[in-house]
Amino acid sequence: MVCCKNALIYYNTKGRTHMTTHALIPRLLKRPDRSFFLFGPRGTGKSTWLQKVLPGAPRFDLLDASLFLELSRDPHRLEALIGNRPSGTWVVLDEIQKVPLLLDEVHRLMEKRRWRFVLCGSSAR
Repeated sequence: MVCCKNALIYYNTKGRTHMTTHALIPRLLKRPDRSFFLFGPRGTGKSTWLQKVLPGAPRFDLLDASLFLELSRDPHRLEALIGNRPSGTWVVLDEIQKVPLLLDEVHRLMEKRRWRFVLCGSSAR
């Protein structure tokens, strides 16, 4: 079981509703053994969960404007950014919905390099 923070918790004391964002909530979700998508609303602990279950995986956050521009212009750069890693390596792409062209590159790298990917996102843009 993995705990994630930053989930919104509502509770009631003496007739007043309170909200906190610092509670830890146990997650029963187990990491698949092969590439997968992880979608959900913002602030629900997706990235926190991924950091816990894949602590050494290279991460690419497409909210980073320079990375977003680089991979939007040339999706093939992803392979160079990941580097020379062995097959079976996990790679996390956060906010994948921002650069749909990366999906073809991820598919190619899954076939060619046998890397495993987590494609994470929070909205369809």
